[in-house]
Amino acid sequence: MSILVISVESDFTTNKVLQWFQYYKLPFKRINLDTNINFVEELFGLNLNEISGYWYRRGDLTKTIYNNYDSEFQKYLTENNKKLLEYFEYKMMKKKNLNSFFNTDINKLIVLEMAKDLGLIIPDFHLIQSTKTLDSLNYIYKTINRDGNIFDYKNKSVFNVLTQELTKHIDYNFSLTLFQKKIEKKFEIRSFYLDGNFYSMVILSQQNEATRIDYRAIGEHNKARMVPYSLPSSIEEKLKCLMLNIGINSGVIDIIVTPTNEYVFLEVNPVGHFGLISYACNYNIEKKIAKFYTNEQ
Repeated sequence: MSILVISVESDFTTNKVLQWFQYYKLPFKRINLDTNINFVEELFGLNLNEISGYWYRRGDLTKTIYNNYDSEFQKYLTENNKKLLEYFEYKMMKKKNLNSFFNTDINKLIVLEMAKDLGLIIPDFHLIQSTKTLDSLNYIYKTINRDGNIFDYKNKSVFNVLTQELTKHIDYNFSLTLFQKKIEKKFEIRSFYLDGNFYSMVILSQQNEATRIDYRAIGEHNKARMVPYSLPSSIEEKLKCLMLNIGINSGVIDIIVTPTNEYVFLEVNPVGHFGLISYACNYNIEKKIAKFYTNEQ
């Protein structure tokens, strides 16, 4: 019996977790989706009865390349493989598992509404195509797709952004984009959720002008101070309900705490990076993921 791990070759976090798999003598098979073009055939060549656990970490299960076929046949193969992979992950969900590909491509807008319905505070947001429609510049903008891209209609180009502050009105149109009311913050919280448990970290990003909007804006050596943190139990319970409603049992959650001590939910990323949380706070999350599969938590 072994644990099937789906990831990409360059994911350092996967490597760290698998070192703990080896420590606990947990047999595993790793498939990297970015280097294996025949992964659909490989998955269905496995004896599913010999798989005891499943960890979907990263990678696109639907990204297949059929350069030798015409577009119509490529479309057929892509749709056919999607159905096969949905069935495969349905079978994997009956095993000990952390997430799946088809429930990690979440809709950020729907998740915000779900969080609001559970009583969590969320930022006021708008979907717009031009900043001229905003009544002020007191907004930040974020992408809503998996790749983090915005389409610029004027220049007919696609560009990628981190969370950025709106500093001027733009006189051309772009694809519908998420604009959130800027929230004054006391500090940021990044929390890794693992099967009912939270491993949270405070990011004191307000101490540096360069990181006050997004702490990722500068290099590693200049990062804001980061320390362990315990979320209020009332916030944890609402977040647990949110994760249950989304259908995922691990992920990285971003929260802002305001100067008046309100907790504002921003987003959850099922495949977010948790290595920094683990290292900065000495949580040893990689070990905890391995222990999740040992039934010795």
